[in-house]
Amino acid sequence: MKKYVILIALLLSFMPVYAADCSSADTMICPAVPKVNGPISATFSRITGMNAIIEATLESQVKKQLNKALTGDFKVEITPFGAKSMLQGKFKKISFHSDSAYLEGIYLSNITAESLCGYNHFIYKNSQVYTNENFLMGFSADITSDDLQKSISTPQYLKLMNSMNVSMGNISLFKIFDPRAEIKNNRLVFSLRVASPLTFNEPKLISTSMGLEVENGQFVFTDVKTTPTLSSANLNTILPIINKLNPFVFHAGILNNPDSIIKIKDVNFSDNKIIVKGLVIVPKNYYNN
Repeated sequence: MKKYVILIALLLSFMPVYAADCSSADTMICPAVPKVNGPISATFSRITGMNAIIEATLESQVKKQLNKALTGDFKVEITPFGAKSMLQGKFKKISFHSDSAYLEGIYLSNITAESLCGYNHFIYKNSQVYTNENFLMGFSADITSDDLQKSISTPQYLKLMNSMNVSMGNISLFKIFDPRAEIKNNRLVFSLRVASPLTFNEPKLISTSMGLEVENGQFVFTDVKTTPTLSSANLNTILPIINKLNPFVFHAGILNNPDSIIKIKDVNFSDNKIIVKGLVIVPKNYYNN
């Protein structure tokens, strides 16, 4: 049983988090639900209480691993077919929730995730986790002003900013620093200080306000406005910098499966929070090898 505790925990520790509606086109890739437990096995599990024991044990262990991997306080619920099938890595459903979490340099709040297929089967072999069937999970999360500021203050993000500075010898030709982010009037407000020969090397505060939309499953900035107001030529110059500094970057490769997909389905501003809903697809990658 321990190997499947590790298996499920590893899967969830490598994905962002949802409970949003998904189109029928998405769920069409779900596997058919086979006959998992026979009547004798199901009756034995029910009488002995093995279902409840294994379910509680798995939930406890997955919660422990999630809290460690995502720095949260997760509530986990697993719906098994039965004790025997659960030990084989087969289950009906898994869901989890946490008020906060940290994933790949991004801080999130009010995270909810739920598997979308009625049958799920993981294989643990040679210390690797595989999906014996396509696995789909929906996720929903809030991003607050506090989450944004913490995200752009991480070492990863500051390293990204530093990589954009330009120097020649000891002379700084272009430098950006002191990033700030918040959600104000239901818009993303991002500001930073810029120093260059054009500003006589005196730091100049540039504040950019923008909306968010989803395009091809990814975030895109819309309706960009800057303070102080820049001419269109200058705005076109700074837009590549804004795009490179986009903190909303999710990487796939879940369970070491390069075909994994993270699709952002919807993004909205509400009460000065960003509400994100999306889908994680991990295609089958176990073929009895």
